[in-house]
Amino acid sequence: MEYNLPKLFGASKDGNAYALIILDVPINEPAYDAVSTDASMILCADGAANRLYDLSQKRNDPDILPTAVIGDLDSIFPNVRSHYASLHPPVPIHEDPDQYSTDFTKCLKYLRSSHLALPNNSHSNSSDPPISVLALGGLSGRVDQGLSQLHHLFLAPSDPSLLHPNAQIFLLSDQSLTFPLHVGKNTIIVASSSPENYNNDDEEDLLGEHVGIIPLDGPTTITTEGLEWDVQDWPTRMGGQVSTSNRLRKGSGGGKEGRVMVQTDRQVLFTIELAERLKGKG
Repeated sequence: MEYNLPKLFGASKDGNAYALIILDVPINEPAYDAVSTDASMILCADGAANRLYDLSQKRNDPDILPTAVIGDLDSIFPNVRSHYASLHPPVPIHEDPDQYSTDFTKCLKYLRSSHLALPNNSHSNSSDPPISVLALGGLSGRVDQGLSQLHHLFLAPSDPSLLHPNAQIFLLSDQSLTFPLHVGKNTIIVASSSPENYNNDDEEDLLGEHVGIIPLDGPTTITTEGLEWDVQDWPTRMGGQVSTSNRLRKGSGGGKEGRVMVQTDRQVLFTIELAERLKGKG
C-alpha cells in the first residue's frame, strides 16, 4: 500500500480525500491550520468541541467550525453546545450513549455511515476513492488515553464498520504523524517533489527526519529501504529489538525519490517526526 504523507498537508491537490477528527486533547494549532483547509469534513469528538470553540474565540474567527459533534456528550460545555445549536445552519450534534465505545469510535462509525465515507453509494461516483481519516490528537497527556489512540489505529482497519477496507487512518499529534502499515510491502512518500528539494523548500518542510517502526501487533519481521539504518528480514518485537530513533536517509529525502519502503509480515505502527513549524507545544 502507498501512503502519500505530503498530500495530508495540502502539498498536492490530487489523491484521496480525508476527514479530520479532532480528539479531546489540546489542539496542535500549526498542524490544525495545515490540515483543516483541505479536509472533506471536520468532526469533533465530544469535548473537542470546547477546544475548537476556544480556538475560534481566541482568533475571533467564526468560520472555525466543525461539520458535526459526535459522542456521548458528557464533556461538551452547555454554552458551547448552545452556541453551535444557535447557528444558521446549526452544527449537528449527535449523541451516542453507548458506554462500550469511545468518542473516537463513535466518530469513526458516524463517518463510515455518512455518505461522505461511502465511495460506492448514490451520492458519489463509483470510482471515487474511500475517505481516509486523519485524527488530530496527542500523546503527551495521560498514558491510557495515548495508548487508546494508538489502539484505534489498529482497531479501525480491521473493522469495516469503522473504516473502509481501502481507506487509511493517521494520528497527528504534537510531534509526530503515526499510522499503521499493512501486511506486505508499504511505500511511504515523504516528499512531494524531487529529492534535492526535500527540507530545503518551505513547501517541503512538513516532516522531520526521525522515524520509528513499532511492532505493537506482536512479533514480526521487517525489511526497510530509505532509512539511515535499513534492515533486512529483521525480527522485531516489544521486549526485544525495536526500530526507534531511526532517520530518513540523508541527502535523498528518505530514499531515492522521497520514499521509504517497509515490508512486514504483520501490521506495524509507523511514526515520523513533524517539521519544527508543525509541532505543537504539548
